[in-house]
Amino acid sequence: DVCSSDLTLGLMGVMVVAIFTALKWAATLRRRVREATEVIRTTLESTADGILVVDSGGKTVTYNRKFAAMWRIQKKAGDDRILEGVASQLKDPETFLAGMRQLYANTRAASDDVLELADGRMFERHSEPQVLAGRSIGRVWGFREVTERRRAEETLNRERTLLRTVIDNLPDQIYVKDVQGSFVVANEPMVRLLGGKSLLGKENSDIFPMELAGQYEAQEKEVMRSGEALVDQEEEIVDPTGDSRWLLSNKVPLRDAAGQITGIVGISRDITERKRAEQELKSAKEAAEAGSEAKSLFLATMSHEIRTPMNGILGMTELVLDTELNVEQR
Repeated sequence: DVCSSDLTLGLMGVMVVAIFTALKWAATLRRRVREATEVIRTTLESTADGILVVDSGGKTVTYNRKFAAMWRIQKKAGDDRILEGVASQLKDPETFLAGMRQLYANTRAASDDVLELADGRMFERHSEPQVLAGRSIGRVWGFREVTERRRAEETLNRERTLLRTVIDNLPDQIYVKDVQGSFVVANEPMVRLLGGKSLLGKENSDIFPMELAGQYEAQEKEVMRSGEALVDQEEEIVDPTGDSRWLLSNKVPLRDAAGQITGIVGISRDITERKRAEQELKSAKEAAEAGSEAKSLFLATMSHEIRTPMNGILGMTELVLDTELNVEQR
């Protein structure tokens, strides 16, 4: 009996120690969980994006203050009210809800899109599934307001379209090359002049004969090296059909916001017809001058030919006039 009582007391002591150890471990575990939860919560609250976390059934687990502020949601709102509140602010709530249902059905799919709100704001939305041990446990949604950025992009696109329309309808050839000498911009007149095919990424050696390509490359490198523009340079090129054409070209260095040269801008005007007119005028002038010389030579020759017999006639006339003539001679 004594032994049995001692054994019981010993077992009870072991159990008490085990219980205290378990309680201590559980307290430590709870503390670590709270710490980890606080780290996660702090991370969620410190991000600039609105974050929504849902479980595998689409029920809200948590969301940060940024999400609530973006969507103007009361902190105590339930799941249904959150979804209703979000959808009611969109231009197309039905499409939004259909997309949400589709993603909830496909637990492994990620998605990126842009939401347009009825008040004119725009949010980028990213959705990423949460998978643990090969099993879907929920989904994280991230929302970022991009209203100003999108408006700036739209303004930039409008300005780019306007600029492109202008340069494509100018009579001059306009192009931009990078520091390697590759085309990065070429307007329609430039493309037509060089065969009608895209010039983007091409260099002089891809387009022109070797001698011309080397000449143009040297000019462009000098402009970029010196930082000085090349103005009113007359250049002869050979187009893809083999015809010679003349261009009046200006090449200026292209600089970035820091003033560093990043390439060149070229503007050329086709002056082939002017050069032909000048050549025709020169040829006509030379022909006129040759004609004038021929006329002078002809008149000089004719003067000599006429003057020779006339000298004889004049001499005989003087002799006759100086001589006494009889009646018969008179």
